[in-house]
Amino acid sequence: MDSVVLDASAALRAVLSPADHSSVLAAIESASDVMAPQLFAAETANALWKYERAGRLDGKQMRQRHAEALALVSLWIPDTSLFPEALSLAAKLGHPVYDCLYLIAARRFDAQLLTADRRLETLFAEII
Repeated sequence: MDSVVLDASAALRAVLSPADHSSVLAAIESASDVMAPQLFAAETANALWKYERAGRLDGKQMRQRHAEALALVSLWIPDTSLFPEALSLAAKLGHPVYDCLYLIAARRFDAQLLTADRRLETLFAEII
């Protein structure tokens, strides 16, 4: 597989329940590059913090899963390089800027978008 842009939703599924999401892991493993905007680090951390607050993970598990999610990415894309296009796309689509960072990254690098978010997947198909 060519390059992929990995979003937080797919990464979290892969690290929280790898047996149930082997297709995500297979796509990551077969990709030539796995890219993500820098936002990915904060977005995955925040989601894992919510799991910890809900009692679904302890502190050690939360930190471990975050390290695992970060390790899935081989190339980090600076958010600042994506913002001009992401802001324009967000305004055009009426969709949050943080999701548009992933869309723009995938479009810019001619990569597949690896997401568990069906709406984001649909939007990506519309903009490529």
